[in-house]
Amino acid sequence: MENKTKNILFKIALFALECVLGIILLINPVGVTKAIIISAGIISLVYALVNIIYYFKLDPMTASLRQCMFKGLFAAIFGGFCVCRSEWFIATFPVFTIIYGIGILISGLFKVQAAADLMRFKQSWGIVAFSAAVSIIFSVVILANPFASTAALWMFVGLTLILASVIDIASLIAELITEKKNKPKE
Repeated sequence: MENKTKNILFKIALFALECVLGIILLINPVGVTKAIIISAGIISLVYALVNIIYYFKLDPMTASLRQCMFKGLFAAIFGGFCVCRSEWFIATFPVFTIIYGIGILISGLFKVQAAADLMRFKQSWGIVAFSAAVSIIFSVVILANPFASTAALWMFVGLTLILASVIDIASLIAELITEKKNKPKE
């Protein structure tokens, strides 16, 4: 499969996953968050077990250099904390929303660059510019956090994920159509 096709399929899968996660967050924000945290903890515990077993299977010099024991123990502590204390993560959610808001802001700034590039290349740039504006506005709202509860904030994040993924899919489709129009006939 061609590299460009793989890239497009990856983007579509990522946008679809983003949309599904947004829908799930709208339905049950706290329950989904807890499930994600516990799942991450279980994955971390499995990673810990693999690293610790790997440590004892390696020769002493390689085991020392790869630091598998440290990685395993650290992952075990983190995983155990996620599984046993998932409520702590939910209580500290505002910190994670700040990180998410910054991520959306950075994404919006990249989209501003992409829209400007498309405009300079005399290509269709409106959807990308709209996507950039929406991302920046959502990031400002998330960073300002005007919500009364964590559940309301999660629901807004879910809505943000859904809208951003729909706009990104529309932008990708517009980009592909423009590219096809501008492609020289063979």
